[in-house]
Amino acid sequence: MRPVPTELLALLDSRQEAGAIVLDPVLDVIAVNHRARDPFRGFADTANLLEMAVLDPEGPRFFVEWEAAAEATVASLRASADFNRTPARLTELLETLRSGSPAFPGLWARHDVQPKTHETKLLRHPERGPLTVDFHAFNVASAPGYQLLVYQERGRAS
Repeated sequence: MRPVPTELLALLDSRQEAGAIVLDPVLDVIAVNHRARDPFRGFADTANLLEMAVLDPEGPRFFVEWEAAAEATVASLRASADFNRTPARLTELLETLRSGSPAFPGLWARHDVQPKTHETKLLRHPERGPLTVDFHAFNVASAPGYQLLVYQERGRAS
């Protein structure tokens, strides 16, 4: 994979009012700004978005609508993954998910393909409780295959 352009990293760090995350085609977390780290503190490892959702015990607690979040993240992997660009990493990720998550094989077998665009999610912050968060996803033209996720908290969910 190509390195993340320094201009994109500078943009990421400049977003003080919103969280920002850069993902590669297999949903590995390549970079995060300070604001984006806070909600994910309860996870043991934040290296891959799909592993967080379906392997980490924090996933079902963190995502209020966990099943919908898992479905959307698997569909996003199908939309962004490219066996030609990252064959070893994608194979490794799929093996890890198949062996570690009882839910993953069924989700993968559905063959849903849906890139990330915009979603509103209900999350449970480990200290602040329920939050409603708007996520927007952008393809990064200067780094094909990468996505920039920007999120803004709406406030506490009820």
